Amino acid sequence: MLMMLKGHHSLYNSKMEPITELKAGSYHLVYISKGNYTVKLHCGMHELLIFTLRPEWFMREVKKFDEFKTLIAHYNTKASGVFALPYCQLNKNTTKPLRKIFSRQTKNTNVFDMAIITFLTKLIPHYQQKLAHRNYTTPAVHEVKANAISAFVQENFKDKTVEDMPGLARHFGISEKSLHRLAKVAFSIPMRKYVITLRMNYAMQQLIATDKPIQEIALYIGYNDPKYFSRAFKKYYKCNPSSIRRPSI
Repeated sequence: MLMMLKGHHSLYNSKMEPITELKAGSYHLVYISKGNYTVKLHCGMHELLIFTLRPEWFMREVKKFDEFKTLIAHYNTKASGVFALPYCQLNKNTTKPLRKIFSRQTKNTNVFDMAIITFLTKLIPHYQQKLAHRNYTTPAVHEVKANAISAFVQENFKDKTVEDMPGLARHFGISEKSLHRLAKVAFSIPMRKYVITLRMNYAMQQLIATDKPIQEIALYIGYNDPKYFSRAFKKYYKCNPSSIRRPSI
């Protein structure tokens, strides 16, 4: 569980793609598989708490709550990457007992641990109720997902993976319907049109700046049939790729 009392942090994967973020006065549960991640703390003062929950304890506490099933499934299947539940706002009823725990002057770790466990035992059902009633900050969650989708598509637009909508939905832990909706948030146009734009822009740049064969350029950006690529290029630019002046090398 990540809890941001003050400040603002973002989490990135090994490719520096944004995964999730947390702003002041909010918290959420996250499944994180083994891997290399980068945490960016934005400007200002920060108070970030990270609670690593024992799986057997967590599953016992949430076994009656459907809202945590997807998170548990990611853990049980040892899925790669990160799966984050929506984050909810902290309030005084949450932060007051938490600050009281940390302000105690005690060297007895058992007493401290029991106080944290009691705190989390009370917090999890409260968190579940917020999820069940959709009382969470959806726009911020959507913004993070949209940014992650945008970064992924811009890096992989040449690959067939960006055409596999079910696969992409699974990759980001969302439904296909949500993927289409978030893609429009990220690109302002349907993702398929955005991918075509990236591919056509790249093809034009290669045609102008290199002497690579048209077939090689087409294949590199995902078009196995050069004739189909030529038709798509003409539809986009109103001219054939063969009509573009090539450099004489």
